[in-house]
Order: sequence, then C-alpha cells, then structure tokens
Amino acid sequence: MFLGKGPENFPEELKESFEVVVASGIWMHGHVPSSGIYDAHQALKTGGLFVTAMRKMYWVDGDIYGYKDVFNELVDKGKFEFVKTFTFKRGVPGGD
Repeated sequence: MFLGKGPENFPEELKESFEVVVASGIWMHGHVPSSGIYDAHQALKTGGLFVTAMRKMYWVDGDIYGYKDVFNELVDKGKFEFVKTFTFKRGVPGGD
C-alpha cells in the first residue's frame, strides 16, 4: 500500500492495528510525502512506538517537504511524544 494518501484514505482495517511502526529511508524527495506520517500514526495502537530515521537535511522547520513540521504538529496535539532522538553519523565524513 502507498503511504501518504491522507488520513481519510487510510484503510479502516489497519487503523490502530500495530504496536510498532518502523520507517527508515522513506522520508525524502521522491519517496513518501509528509502526509505518510499521519498514516503511520493511524496504524499505531494507543501507546505504540513509531521508530523512524531521516536525513538531517529534511529535518528542518518550514522545509518544503514538511516532515519536521508534521511531526511537531502531532506532538503539539498530544498524538506523538518524542521518547528519544539522536543523530547518527553513518555515511558522514569523519563519522563512526
């Protein structure tokens, strides 16, 4: 299934179905739009975990793709809570 069609198009049978949703390497130009974050939220059971990663270049307030803005919106509405964040340096010159 394609993520990012909007909350009104998310399949009813998948809503609140998963304790964990993992998404890595999909939040970037030409991949899943920021609206896919709403889909990931709808898929989670209450108290579920959303584990994700994205390149730092997309984690910017007001960015054209809006990934950080959507996450912050859901946090502000009490739908998500950042439990842990970190920056990893794989693939970065001088990184581990």
